[in-house]
Amino acid sequence: MDDESTERDAEEEYVDDDFEPPMKEGGRGHFVAGLLLGAALGAGIALLATPRTGAENRRHLARRFRKMRGRAEEELAALRREARRELVRRKKKLRAQLGRLAEEAGDAVDQVRRRV
Repeated sequence: MDDESTERDAEEEYVDDDFEPPMKEGGRGHFVAGLLLGAALGAGIALLATPRTGAENRRHLARRFRKMRGRAEEELAALRREARRELVRRKKKLRAQLGRLAEEAGDAVDQVRRRV
């Protein structure tokens, strides 16, 4: 077995085969953006079509924006939790891979020493 194929085998062994993106393409970011855009458009149309007075509209909009802000904050908190979990998972996996590599490197050094 030549050195090049050994290196290739070692690289393939440490490929992250079970990598899965934390979310599907777009994920929650697109959902939140769509939610905010839809709410803003809905509010604009409601202002044009409502029989309410200006003061009533302002109160109504203030309530809706508070609700939207609350939902956005909840989504952001969920995204942060998910990102932290993924980071911890990847750190553990990387530490395990580094441990295996260090062990293999130590074995290789021992083999070279025995030959010398």
